[in-house]
Amino acid sequence: MKHDADIYKGDRLVGYLDRSREGYSLTFSEDKTGISVHLPYQPNPLHLRDVPAYFLNLLPEGARLQILLDSAKSKDDSLELLLKVGWSAIGDICVIQGGTSLAESTQEIKLGSLNEQNFWDLFRRFSENHLDGTITGVQEKISAVGVSFPVRTKSVPHSIIKLNPPRYPLLVQNEHFFLNLATACGLETNRSSLVVDKDLNQGLLIERFDRTVANKKTIKLQQEDGCQLLDIPPSQKYTTTVRAVADSIQEVATAPMVEILRLLKLYAYSYLIGNGDLHAKNISLLWQKDAVRLTPAYDLLSTLPYPKHHQHMALKLDGKDRNFRASDFVNFGRRYEIPEKAVLKMIQHLIDVVENALPTIKQIGFDESVTTTLQSEIQNRVNQLKR
Repeated sequence: MKHDADIYKGDRLVGYLDRSREGYSLTFSEDKTGISVHLPYQPNPLHLRDVPAYFLNLLPEGARLQILLDSAKSKDDSLELLLKVGWSAIGDICVIQGGTSLAESTQEIKLGSLNEQNFWDLFRRFSENHLDGTITGVQEKISAVGVSFPVRTKSVPHSIIKLNPPRYPLLVQNEHFFLNLATACGLETNRSSLVVDKDLNQGLLIERFDRTVANKKTIKLQQEDGCQLLDIPPSQKYTTTVRAVADSIQEVATAPMVEILRLLKLYAYSYLIGNGDLHAKNISLLWQKDAVRLTPAYDLLSTLPYPKHHQHMALKLDGKDRNFRASDFVNFGRRYEIPEKAVLKMIQHLIDVVENALPTIKQIGFDESVTTTLQSEIQNRVNQLKR
């Protein structure tokens, strides 16, 4: 029997999705392998009104999602959109046309020298020909035009390139700077570098941490973002809370206390730099080498230079989304038995590194007025956390 869609976990066929009179049905294969935290193996088919939230969260954001919607026969057909995402979806699960081989669905742009390309031509070519998925875009809340697409280069076999949306200048340089600053603060971040095409357009080349290569074979790693861990649709990525995400991490992570402290560090750093787009999909767990831990930090940038974006945190921490003090993080950590001393040491280190880096913010390339305003706001936040 040919199904509407086959579900693969890595290179293993684990289930099928079919349209039904009621909506959809999800059937697990004889492999008996589960799909995700909230979709363990079940012997009987699941009859659903819509595809599970886990799959909806495989859809890209920003310009990539708009392209998928524009190309779909029906914007309400979740399965049609999933089939267009295909092999490049985040993590180890992909949904492809029923009866299609996995190899036929593996589409990435293979590149030689990046400086011989035009990045925008590549994006248009990819969008028109493949309509494949991509890593979740950076800034849907800033705009609906976050631009990124997956590529394969000799130096980085599985990566994406992010470009500057016309309405938000220097977004790529902004993210590059604050990713490097995060590394200096002791956060593990995704590997990235600024690249330039033949027409001097800048992009951010980012290595995918949900892919690894062994014996010349691509291994896809399980990754689940905050929405998937909470079993909520992507539309609720701003309406959940840090506590809800932390509780889900506590249930799944190999070393919950360690990972929740890392979550607090990510949140505190994002607050300091004015990253108002740290929503639930920008926090993820990764399954690797028998350990479940937070992924490297990604999509780190300051939204402060873009006035139309509100300056509060995307997720509330114990009812607050601004004006944080160190005690807020201490009290939050205490709920998960994280020692006060560990939280205060983490906060102090962030304060020291970020404050010392303030003069270097001009490297991003904003004009003097924007740079000065950004430096001033970050200094205000540093001073608040010192209290």
